[in-house]
Amino acid sequence: MYTNNKLQLYPLLRLAITFCIGIVAGKLLYDYITIGIWLTAGIVFIVSACIIKHEHIQSILIAATTLALGGTLMCRQLKATDIQLSNETSQYEALITSTPIVHGKVLKCDIEIMSLNGKSLDSPINAKATILRDTTTDMKLNTGDGICAESVLEKPHNISGNSNFDYAQWMKIHGYTAQTFIPYWNIHPARVSLGKNAYDRLCMKAHIFRDNLSKKIFADNRKDKEAYSVISAMTLGDKSALDKDTKNAFSISGGSHVLALSGLHLGIIFSVFLLLFGHSAIAMTLSIIGIWAFAFIVGMPPSVVRSAVMLSVYALVSIINRKSISFNTLAFAAIVILVINPLSLWDIGFQMSFMAVAGIFTLYKPMYMWLHPYNKLLSWIWGSICVSLSAQIFTFPIVLHCFGRFSCYFILTNFIVVPCATLIIYMAVALIITIPLTALNNIVCYVIVQIAGLMNRSIFFIAGLPGSSIENFYISTSQTWLLYIFILSNIAMLRRLKVRH
Repeated sequence: MYTNNKLQLYPLLRLAITFCIGIVAGKLLYDYITIGIWLTAGIVFIVSACIIKHEHIQSILIAATTLALGGTLMCRQLKATDIQLSNETSQYEALITSTPIVHGKVLKCDIEIMSLNGKSLDSPINAKATILRDTTTDMKLNTGDGICAESVLEKPHNISGNSNFDYAQWMKIHGYTAQTFIPYWNIHPARVSLGKNAYDRLCMKAHIFRDNLSKKIFADNRKDKEAYSVISAMTLGDKSALDKDTKNAFSISGGSHVLALSGLHLGIIFSVFLLLFGHSAIAMTLSIIGIWAFAFIVGMPPSVVRSAVMLSVYALVSIINRKSISFNTLAFAAIVILVINPLSLWDIGFQMSFMAVAGIFTLYKPMYMWLHPYNKLLSWIWGSICVSLSAQIFTFPIVLHCFGRFSCYFILTNFIVVPCATLIIYMAVALIITIPLTALNNIVCYVIVQIAGLMNRSIFFIAGLPGSSIENFYISTSQTWLLYIFILSNIAMLRRLKVRH
């Protein structure tokens, strides 16, 4: 009864769960139930809900409608990504849509194929391309460049290894329907149109703008390459300059989340806007515009778009005078994202983002009240520990399942990376503003590099400590579910004991 009463407080959470069940059903039954059947069922359920006035039956029919909607959208998404590719060499024209990254003798980048074997495509094919470099001519490729190439377009397939990470599914979730290897003698520059899709054109312009901005800010500041690679990743989402050792150190120490643009970064930027404009409705509106402007600047990656949606929902809830963000708000943000792309449900970033926030909602307050220090410094320290623990408890099963790694010093790492990330983002804003003022810009550059350098040294130190991480501790899907059941059961039991006493 306790659980049921709690669920009654969060109607959108119940709808979100039902919607997710519909999405999963749509995927599992894709070969058996067509989009037409799902759509017809949804219409029948909603019409029945309007006719039948019995409250409980209406609730069941609304839930069934939501489930059918999830199945309908999932079928539509799967149909859109189900592109037939031949195993033969194809000739195509494409645009480069990401910064080409050098990996030894090859370049790796994303391409958007606009025409295939002489025929223009109504829906471009997004592919991951590996290009063999010609070391004699070393052809330069940049975001937005057009190419004409010949190669075999293959469906994404998983990379062998111990990891449970499903690379082929990750590719599909993020809109990639092919991968290809292009030798340098089969590729040459070409003039290629951007196409008619407004969103694709916007994303392309965003990528080009970000690359140009990155070159403008960092081109003449390469004395500390390691520091600038981290700054570029944290502020512009450009991880092309990050080396393997740096990525590994951040992963071992538990600080990888600061290298990938996400809710942390947008949350910091959002707080800057609130600090500048205040908390009025106009200020919130300006903050939403600012958040989406930043999303455009960094190239509209899925993680940033997801975080921007979540913050926009939070701001809109604040505008209509809700006192605080709740599970209803979180559920609404999830529904919006899943309506746009139902496959996001299988995106690790989506799962970890929402589980981290759910963990903070569920555990932060009761955990903080265990001590509740009155000293401001101790209160900040304990609050930071509670936030880290709350998020970690709800996300570590996913991390173990996908990556088989547990970072033992994640609390210590967060004490360093979160303040440093905040300062770096603040200073990055100042860096852009002071571009016309060379002397002041150089001072800002020096300060931001020192902060990034300090963070890097700290991360490498933590990663080098004995027992810094537990490696190769993979758990199966069923074990992951059992671990979540164990966590939630213990939380429910502790709350029941608290209510009784």
